[in-house]
Amino acid sequence: MPVLLRLAVRNLRQHRAKTLIIGVLVAMGMTVLVSGSAVVATAAAGVRKTFIENFTGSVVVTGVADADISLFGVHANMMSETVPTLPRFADIREHVSALPGFSSSSGQITGYAVINAGDEKKIFTMFFGIEPEEYRSMFPNVSLIEGSYLQRGEEGLLLEAGMALELREATGMPYRIGDPGLLSGFGAAGFRIREVPLRGIFVFDQRMELLERLGFVDSQSLRSLLGMTVATPGEMEVAEEEISLLALESPDAMFSGAMIAGEAEPETGLVLPRFGDARTPVTERRGEAPPVWHFLLAHFDEDADAAGIIAGLNRWFEDEGMAARAIDWKQASAGFGLIADAVRVIFIVAILVVAAVAVIVIMNTLTVSVLERTSEIGTMRALGARRSFVWKMLLTETLTITLVFGSVGIVFGVLVIIGLRSLGLEATDMITTTLFGGAVFRPALRPGSPAAALLVTALIGVISCLYPI
Repeated sequence: MPVLLRLAVRNLRQHRAKTLIIGVLVAMGMTVLVSGSAVVATAAAGVRKTFIENFTGSVVVTGVADADISLFGVHANMMSETVPTLPRFADIREHVSALPGFSSSSGQITGYAVINAGDEKKIFTMFFGIEPEEYRSMFPNVSLIEGSYLQRGEEGLLLEAGMALELREATGMPYRIGDPGLLSGFGAAGFRIREVPLRGIFVFDQRMELLERLGFVDSQSLRSLLGMTVATPGEMEVAEEEISLLALESPDAMFSGAMIAGEAEPETGLVLPRFGDARTPVTERRGEAPPVWHFLLAHFDEDADAAGIIAGLNRWFEDEGMAARAIDWKQASAGFGLIADAVRVIFIVAILVVAAVAVIVIMNTLTVSVLERTSEIGTMRALGARRSFVWKMLLTETLTITLVFGSVGIVFGVLVIIGLRSLGLEATDMITTTLFGGAVFRPALRPGSPAAALLVTALIGVISCLYPI
């Protein structure tokens, strides 16, 4: 055993009381550091998992507005500000799907509406307009308790169970599956009303109180309610009598006796009239314009570099001159993701306070210890020990205390995490549910956490012995 280490062990034995004071403080600090870092890391991962797997995906592409945009609208005024639509949605989707690590994608529309539940009762809610199959394949986040999920091309809405119960109580009616719901909303085209049948009642698998007034509706119905472009594929059937009206030479001929008597012979083919000019045959279709969306939600593999993907997409949008931008799940979650950041900041501040207190206490204890050993140090110097030997001896003593007792504290911290994981704490409200990433909290220890805690312990020891030295 090196001379310095032998001297350190001997001196620590001779000053057992001071050694225990410092050691217990270090052990307690490391227990808090290891268990607390695991709790915070698990909470951050829980919030991230909640939104990425249930609402946002890894990357969200939005339009551009003067204020920040989330899945819940424009932050300046979520309920009245118009959410910008994505330009060249098909091109963006094709580009995103070609990126490394891409898994799946889905379009989404966000809108606010009032469900009319009688003359006096109106229930305000938010709807996500979706394409059912692709959205559910990305986010299987609901469980149906009545009815069925939306089908492709089917009009209808899905209501959260609490909201459906509120509607039933307000109307005094059963409001069964298939009954029409009268929605009213305000969009770019002004105030609109649309009747949409109830297809299902659900509960979120990931319970979040602030999202319990969220419903789902087919994208076409929400586009119509918000005054967006509505695309309906297929040719439009035109009756013979309508063709005959389009074939007239002038508007006055519409009211001629021959037409009223049904004697006019319409020309064949559908034509648009140009009065006083030649008529050009046309074919009338609906739905040639592609459907518009507010968002493109994209899933990527867990090991994909989401930040790099977002940066690359934004460069591509700029090069293409597109009014679009890519954001991460935190921005798309309208501040919900900041909960984890806030908890992390609070934890870091608490750790800094604990570390500062530990440094002060250890420093004072070491200072008293050094002053009590003045004669011993003087004798060592008289026998030829250099100043460097003395401070190395004091540093070795401090590091021995902090590393030994720090290791004990790390072991206790690991045991605390194991105990919490086996107990499985249950969430009691929205905040804890979001932080826990589910109804039950089971913290997990990060692989490098004990090593990092040991490094922090050594750093505290070095800082603490600077003044005594």
